[in-house]
Amino acid sequence: ATNLSLSFSLFQNLLRFLPIKLKKFNSQLNSSLINLLSDDANYFNNCIQNIRFGNFFKTSSFNRLIQTYNYIISLKKEYNFVADIGSSDGSSSLDLTEKLNFNKFFFLDKYHECNLFIKDKNIYLFDDQNNLHMVETNHFIFYLDPIGLNKNFFNNFLSLYFKKIKIDNLQKISFLNPIYKKHKKRDKIIYEKFDLFDNNESNIKFDLLFISNLLNKFHKNKKIINILRKKIDQITNEDSLIVMAENSSYERSTIYLKNKNNYNILKRINGGSLSENIFQL
Repeated sequence: ATNLSLSFSLFQNLLRFLPIKLKKFNSQLNSSLINLLSDDANYFNNCIQNIRFGNFFKTSSFNRLIQTYNYIISLKKEYNFVADIGSSDGSSSLDLTEKLNFNKFFFLDKYHECNLFIKDKNIYLFDDQNNLHMVETNHFIFYLDPIGLNKNFFNNFLSLYFKKIKIDNLQKISFLNPIYKKHKKRDKIIYEKFDLFDNNESNIKFDLLFISNLLNKFHKNKKIINILRKKIDQITNEDSLIVMAENSSYERSTIYLKNKNNYNILKRINGGSLSENIFQL
């Protein structure tokens, strides 16, 4: 019994390094991909947090930046265009969209929708370019690497194995939380694909810009930092507010006011954003 217990423990530790998760023993995987079809806001949100594209999991939770949002609301300003970049399913901004005065609120995400295929109780999740990123079975979730960011033997093997599956009747799914279907400002909320790294000129400049739990992923890459600085400048107006935030262990944010291409700090929440000194707006 002791040897069996030890073997199982080693097996669990091995799985941590593999693109495979055992659903039964991982509390983070208690929400099936099938809940992407649910109209229940909490089921949908729990499911979203298990989804990985490339190197990063989608992260989202309801009203995760409470202190930051309360400060923005307390300013009692009117905004034409507001954007939340890397918004995931939009659940974190729910309270903000209800209390803020705005013309249009843009939820922007590189992966704003997916394509789902269900066969023999297995669920296959593709991005909007039909690259297969995840497969869920009764007992496992497999994370694939179709865009080649996590190159290793296991990823290559899984990709080759699942290429054999005949795919048809894909169902397009929006990642916007279903709670917004009945939102009182639904006609003012826009959910779109957006990539901070593209070279396209933006036709819209935002008066209020949120970038949460995103910039901290690039702290060690100076080239990317310079690209993102230029992009932030490009998509904001004079007198825009820019909110740089994280909430890994607790909420932290830095709120800037743009003035003639300078960024003055209006407020720091809990010591300010982890990205503040790295990006130096």
